[in-house]
Amino acid sequence: MNDRFVILVTTTAPLLHDSTRELASRLAARANAVLLFLHVIAATPGDEAMLHSGVDLARGETESWLKTLRPSQAGVPFRHRLELGEPADVVARFVREHAVELVVAEEPPRGRVSELIWRGLAERLIRRVDCPVVVGGPGFLRSHPGPAPLVQAPLKAATVAQLLTAMVEARVDALRNWMDRAAESVARIAATDTVHAAVSLARDDEPLEASLERRSVRTPSGS
Repeated sequence: MNDRFVILVTTTAPLLHDSTRELASRLAARANAVLLFLHVIAATPGDEAMLHSGVDLARGETESWLKTLRPSQAGVPFRHRLELGEPADVVARFVREHAVELVVAEEPPRGRVSELIWRGLAERLIRRVDCPVVVGGPGFLRSHPGPAPLVQAPLKAATVAQLLTAMVEARVDALRNWMDRAAESVARIAATDTVHAAVSLARDDEPLEASLERRSVRTPSGS
């Protein structure tokens, strides 16, 4: 019996966002398929990257990292596969030769300039394979529904009455505090020399103009 696959393709080791692995695991479980962790070391024959990729393969670091990958859900069958070449070509060849339900490709964040200059792996795979291509990445977790809101039990009539009483008492206390502070402010203003002088002028029998003129005469001109 031929296995059906959900491919999780990676090109950068050891970088794989947990949300992408969770997404691929859910899709594999839903499709009752084998989750294939397919890591492709991107290199074109004859270029310098091919040499560095060969050294990396000889060290076994990438293969060791690949074997640590596991589905995020228990019970999902999985396999590992390491390839060398152009990622879109490798994935397209595997899709042609096997029963593949879909491909999950992690798409790292890119700037506007890079989006105009080159296509990401997911965009190139859409043009190359005849199965669905799902884009994974850090934004996958943000698409999950948030936690269910807490459902509070209705309050009893006695409790509602107590709350209303407490609110009224709090407002009364706030009003009393405001009135006390206002009274203190008025008392401080009334005790100032300016208010006392104004009261003295108001109590003086002589006309206000004459009193002000007499006070101005008493004040030394040089002061």
